[in-house]
Amino acid sequence: MNSWIVLFFHLVIYSIFPLFMIKAQKSIRLSFFYIFTGMLFTFSNILGAMYSISLPNGILLSGGSIAYCALIMNVLLIVITERNPRIIRYIIFFDVILSIFFFVFYKFLVYLIENEFVVSIFEFSSSIFSTTSLIVIVGAVLFIIELLFMVFAFEFVKKKIKNTLAISVIYIAIYILLLIFDGFVFPLIAFPLEPSLQELMSHGTIGKLLLGTGFSIPIIIFMVIFREKIVKYYNQPLSVGEILLLPRKKLIDELERQKTAREASELNLQKLESIGILAGGLGHDYNNILGVILLNASLIQEELKSSDPENGEISRIQTYITEALENIALSVENGKALSKQLLLFAKLKKPNKKECEVHTLIKNVSKLALSGSQVSFKIHKLTEKVNWILDESQIFQVILNLLINSKQAMPKGGQISIYIEEINPKSLGKQFFKHPPNIKKEYLKIIVKDQGIGIPKEDLKRIFDPYFTTKANGKGLGLSVSHSIIHNHNGFLHVESTENKGTIIGIYLPKLKNTLKQQEHINKIQFEANPLNILVMDDEKQIGVILKKILEKENHSVNLCKNGDECLKLFEKSLGSAHEFDLIILDLTIKNGLGGLDTIKQLKKMKTSIKVIAMSGYHDSDIIKNPKKYEFVGSIQKPFNYKDIQEKIRKVYNNEK
Repeated sequence: MNSWIVLFFHLVIYSIFPLFMIKAQKSIRLSFFYIFTGMLFTFSNILGAMYSISLPNGILLSGGSIAYCALIMNVLLIVITERNPRIIRYIIFFDVILSIFFFVFYKFLVYLIENEFVVSIFEFSSSIFSTTSLIVIVGAVLFIIELLFMVFAFEFVKKKIKNTLAISVIYIAIYILLLIFDGFVFPLIAFPLEPSLQELMSHGTIGKLLLGTGFSIPIIIFMVIFREKIVKYYNQPLSVGEILLLPRKKLIDELERQKTAREASELNLQKLESIGILAGGLGHDYNNILGVILLNASLIQEELKSSDPENGEISRIQTYITEALENIALSVENGKALSKQLLLFAKLKKPNKKECEVHTLIKNVSKLALSGSQVSFKIHKLTEKVNWILDESQIFQVILNLLINSKQAMPKGGQISIYIEEINPKSLGKQFFKHPPNIKKEYLKIIVKDQGIGIPKEDLKRIFDPYFTTKANGKGLGLSVSHSIIHNHNGFLHVESTENKGTIIGIYLPKLKNTLKQQEHINKIQFEANPLNILVMDDEKQIGVILKKILEKENHSVNLCKNGDECLKLFEKSLGSAHEFDLIILDLTIKNGLGGLDTIKQLKKMKTSIKVIAMSGYHDSDIIKNPKKYEFVGSIQKPFNYKDIQEKIRKVYNNEK
């Protein structure tokens, strides 16, 4: 048999099993990799003394050298596939333990063969095992050095180069150069006194170049077939220094920290992608809102210009103005709701689970996701009203991701059906066995059903993998992020899809707690507060002026100031007088001046009992959410209307939340 065919056979045998097992479940895959790595360690130590393949020009490739090159290839595949620094520790541990074992074992064989009471059937010379025991130690040390260098080099390349193809080519080049280095250095250390040292080094270098080139072929096959694993590895940094130096517990904590940071980064990237997709529809909605305001304002102006009060047109003008102002107010409310939805979607924070009215949430996100498209939606309320404990912003994003996917799957338009139902888990079918839930709890089921192009059967198992996408310009993060969010809510996602017929995705969330009380009817009794002396601080003059008019209609006395310094002076001046301020309303963000938070600290030093309300246009401000934590008696979110500020003052003086 030709020596090249024998070499090819070695390459196939050592490569085919690792490539095949990469598709297996993680536990099976890891077990195989560890066993196979141990076998290759053993082969690289034993086969070198058993046989060599003779190639043209006097080049000899020992069985141990071939096994060693396969070992480095196998480790490369493990590192890229698993992306777990602890595995590198385990491999080094394997190397040390097996090297010690073979060193002791070979010394023991030397002792046995040299004893007269032991008969060697195959007449082995003790010098073979004596030499091999030294080679074991040299090989073990070189392996650790080469392994760490490979991982260091891979990480360095990832940081410096962003092109996936370029990184892959450089990785293969590093692998080949590493083997060439081994072929040159190994004879130099293992056989320094050999007369034919130069020839050994030359043949070793050429031999490792051939083997490195040969084993690069299965690495290239791996990079093509399992591209998503390569992309995941490229996007996950591994700190080799921490791998070696950190204690096990600290390493686990550090890996968890890196995982959290990576998930946050993926979440942020996915949000940016979604915002880009939504931009057109949002622009359309905002233009409509602004158009209503502009048209109504211009209508008022024209009516005032063309009317003649002396001809009895006062009543008609009042009607026009009233209707126009109602339209303006409604348009502003729509803009306020849209802004709130955007802020709710954009904020990045830890899960904050609280009770939420699910129908309203889904209605809002559906309007946002499908705005400006030819796709409509219909919500089917299988349970009349559902209140559920969840993180509103995160579930908002999950629904948004699903609806965007459905919209993109229906380029010619169509309808998305959304079903909302509170269910007993015992009523669930086959998906229960795939995702065993806590059967003691009720579940919220949200079904998103589209009429799109569907998902190919071979892709269904991969749709939740990060960076897996079938879209030309997609990032492959939407469903991955959604899966993580639902998992963090102790729920699960279930997907069914048929090509050219559509996709059905179910969200299942367990009930955690039900403390939301039925909302009471709004108290129809209007609050009539005693006249108050109120000080309003806002650097936006128009807001201050209109707020003054609103409060004065309720018989309050109102003073305005534009920053914290003015506020403190006016308050200090009022102390002890008949016009001492009863209530202060502070805008939190002041341009070129003392803001609300700094101002209240100074006010409390002057009078600890002074009542102060925080006011801000920032939806996600912690002060607005938890005003009493910062010594405010309450807070109000801009924009607000006449009734909002009136109700807020009533609650402050009734000590209500």
